[in-house]
Amino acid sequence: MPPPNEFILLAVDTAGIQDYIFNSNRLRENIGASYLVASVTGTWAFEAVQKAAGNGKDVHNVINNDGTLDDQVTIDQPSTVAEVLYSGGGNFVVLFRDSQTARIFTQTLSRRALKEASGLRLMIHAIPFIWGSDVLMDKLSQLLEGMKRKRSTQSNVMPLAGLGVTVMCSSTALPAVKFKLDHQTDNERERPVSAEVVSKIDAADHANAALQKAFPREDGYTYPLDLDHLGRTRGESSLIAVVHADGDGIGKQIEAIGDSFTSATQARDHINTLRQFSRDLAAAAKAALAGTLDYLKQLAIDSKEVAGLFTDCYIPFRPLVFGGDDVTFVSDGRIGLALTLEYLRQFQAETKKRFDQPLTACAGVAIVKSHYPFARAYELAEELSKSAKKYRRDSKREECYLDWHFTAGGLYGGLDEIRKREYTVSAGSMTLRPVAASGNGIRSWRTIQSGLTAFQSEGWKEKRNKAKALREKLRGGPDAVGEFTQLYQQNLPDIDSFTNGWADAYCGYFDAIELMDLYLPLLEKKNR
Repeated sequence: MPPPNEFILLAVDTAGIQDYIFNSNRLRENIGASYLVASVTGTWAFEAVQKAAGNGKDVHNVINNDGTLDDQVTIDQPSTVAEVLYSGGGNFVVLFRDSQTARIFTQTLSRRALKEASGLRLMIHAIPFIWGSDVLMDKLSQLLEGMKRKRSTQSNVMPLAGLGVTVMCSSTALPAVKFKLDHQTDNERERPVSAEVVSKIDAADHANAALQKAFPREDGYTYPLDLDHLGRTRGESSLIAVVHADGDGIGKQIEAIGDSFTSATQARDHINTLRQFSRDLAAAAKAALAGTLDYLKQLAIDSKEVAGLFTDCYIPFRPLVFGGDDVTFVSDGRIGLALTLEYLRQFQAETKKRFDQPLTACAGVAIVKSHYPFARAYELAEELSKSAKKYRRDSKREECYLDWHFTAGGLYGGLDEIRKREYTVSAGSMTLRPVAASGNGIRSWRTIQSGLTAFQSEGWKEKRNKAKALREKLRGGPDAVGEFTQLYQQNLPDIDSFTNGWADAYCGYFDAIELMDLYLPLLEKKNR
């Protein structure tokens, strides 16, 4: 018989969530999928704890009205059957008093995921934990390592292919189980969908309600459920921005918390500190996103061009993943960079309020056509975010960085290959990307902003052909640019130390010229 202080430490995670969320070009399905992923390690997990532990007084901790965990009910109290240690960022960790309760929890959550989140792969792993004897940090590391091994050794699940008499799902190519209205067509015809897509579509309305609750709108506009409602003018080609932003060094922060509590008697202090860190981080990220929405609202007031993107009662912005330090959102392509910059600045400012020093984040922005394969666009945004993080590490500067890429067609090869093939010439790099969101170095957004201001001014905005000619001359280096100025008798913008457009093997004009038709010119008035 186990000692009375031997508990079960259990973690819940999901596998392949990027593919699950972003494998469709229908925004409604992406929204529903994101909601299902968040529910499995959030609301559903809490409800499974409640069912496993029972409804008696003080048998488990609960969520307070502000969404935080109750600190008063703890597992080291005799009456407590379960204590959720933390929930956030797609992770859920809980302590159960016995294996039977843990088993009921696992069965309850797994059954619900199978029924209501078809296609989502749920990962649950548990190990024993002796309160007062085991060091919590060591056991958490062991738990997560076991989860990682389980994920790597789990065989790939091959879905059942359709038989000759089945109809193929229009989104997943799996066997369809019913017909659903296709909201992306003007006549809203029905289309065949698989069980996975049914789950996602059914969850979309719940996701919208949760988003409206988290970020209520009182201006008469609502959040779009279709990519065509992100500011597009019907009958015209449109661009969307897919943005992925991720906090820097969050894993190291969590490790540092664990390293501060190396004694088995410090488990409670470790839990409380970790829980508070998670609360503060989630609150900062939420406040940063709310601040970004306020910024967009103000832009619509100040700019007719931005106000024109608010079409059919929809705002040209939609958060897809939020709640932790990583955020994914989509917007009209013409405001994607401005909103990303604002989010990074807001994140840094909000974390400064809650921690000893501000935290930073890096972001990637993929600007693509609205019907570009969404999974590939997200993959590109994530790759761009990693590029920004790498440059931040190499530069050893505590600043937010962003990287972006615009494509009107397909992509051939990875980001490094694209940059080498399309943005590298004998004189050096045609692009300054990634750039710092703040600061005054040549590889900062301030330099890009200076170029945009110049090339969108009266002297250049009516000379599109001349700007394109300059862009080609830039590929030849400073000497070729000098020939351009003599031929056209055209003065170039005075930006930092760039001579004939070049400085330190970097071209200072190319990014601005590429963006001059993709970035609304009035936005720099609001960027700080």
